[in-house]
Amino acid sequence: MTGIEKSSIRFVPSVAVLSGGAALAQGIVILTAPIIARLFAPETFGLAALFSSLAMIIGIAACLGYDQAIMLPQEDEKAANLLGFCLILATGTALMTALVTAAFGKEVLELLRATEVQPYLWLLPISVFVFGIRYPFYQWFSRQKRFKHIAGVDASVPIFRAACCIGGGVLGLVSAGNLISFQIVATAAGPIILLFSLARNDGRFIMNVLRFATMRRLAGRFVKFPLFSLWANLLNMASVQVPIILMVVFFGKTIGGCYYYAMVLLTMPSMFFGQAVAQVFFRHAADRRGSDLDLGILVEAVYARLLRLGIFPFALLMIIGPGLFQLYLGSQWTQAGVFAGIMAPMLLLQFAAVPLTTLFSVLERQGAKLIFNLVLFLCQILALYVGHRMGNVHLTVGLFAATGVLAYGFLSLWLPQKAGVSPARIAVHLLKALLGVLPFAGVVALAKWRLPLGLFSGAVIVGLCTLIYYAIFLKTDQELRKEILGLINPHQKVNRD
Repeated sequence: MTGIEKSSIRFVPSVAVLSGGAALAQGIVILTAPIIARLFAPETFGLAALFSSLAMIIGIAACLGYDQAIMLPQEDEKAANLLGFCLILATGTALMTALVTAAFGKEVLELLRATEVQPYLWLLPISVFVFGIRYPFYQWFSRQKRFKHIAGVDASVPIFRAACCIGGGVLGLVSAGNLISFQIVATAAGPIILLFSLARNDGRFIMNVLRFATMRRLAGRFVKFPLFSLWANLLNMASVQVPIILMVVFFGKTIGGCYYYAMVLLTMPSMFFGQAVAQVFFRHAADRRGSDLDLGILVEAVYARLLRLGIFPFALLMIIGPGLFQLYLGSQWTQAGVFAGIMAPMLLLQFAAVPLTTLFSVLERQGAKLIFNLVLFLCQILALYVGHRMGNVHLTVGLFAATGVLAYGFLSLWLPQKAGVSPARIAVHLLKALLGVLPFAGVVALAKWRLPLGLFSGAVIVGLCTLIYYAIFLKTDQELRKEILGLINPHQKVNRD
């Protein structure tokens, strides 16, 4: 058995627990999308997206980056004090947001051409607080290896969001303000569920060990996180959310709404899974580095599998994206499918690199993370501005995607190298993934452009290609298949020798 295969032992079950919630969330998002897309117009999504983007940008900075330090101390007492410190910081950030919103909210909305949102601006501090407390809760539950709790939240939040949007839409509550309210209520469900679980399992312990003196000492010990990780995380979030804001400002609410919904359908499900892997990867990577074990084996195994897992659906989007969105969501969302096809290569590399980004913290390279996110952010903003000046929305999205391909391609080579994996090894895995998907993508492309097939015949071909591709994927990855069979039938003894 190779080193890569051995690295999956005890890693896959934890990922499966978390990704089970992610898979359910992905199914809910995809299954309810046609209903929600027909209840709310693209311009409504554009305004709601602008609001949520502002909240998420502020929310990611609510804990000043200290939430990432919760995983690192050996003692739970110190981690609990970091958790308490993060909750205090999130509360203060929400209060500060309320003051700034009251003073300058109207002017900011006029600048963003979104004055329709002004009656709901009072919800922004609440949304910031909800986003802010989510991150430290996730870190605490990951530290305690309660991955089933996180998986339950990842599954329940999309259910609640879909229920709110569909129920409100059926009742005629289809304004941007209504959609904003539904999103906040649904997002708040996650932290509330985790808070009750935290109070039941750890509440007494945490209250007994909380000390302001300990918080101050730990704030100094992990000062690198607000100095570097905070800005890196802020830039990372801004690189996702600012383009949504700028698409609304540059090209209008309808185009902005199409861009946003394409990103939701593509990145939210894949990022749910990627974050599930990242949470488990972070814990295992930190343990390996602390125990002086080979970190490169784990890094190479996770990256190679994520690349092979994600390349086929993203290849499909490049070929049939516009038609798929039009068929599934309605004719008013065809533009979203065009955007999805253009961004597919960038999103694939981003999906595979998500767990690798935790290496910045594991290797204590927060300064490098800051530089990377700053360069990525500036390049993507420049790409959007150049595309806007040229007046071509497709060129704008293409330039934006190209900067992402270059950035995440570089990251996929540089970070593994720091963990002991040569760039040549990563390039080999990328080449294998491309060669593996090429025959199946070629069949789908031939069916679309050369054969006079109807809708049903085309769907059958896509379905067969999907089944055969993933059957081969599991066939050639014997260790992963053994782990999956062990999860399906945990009482069956699986030989891992």
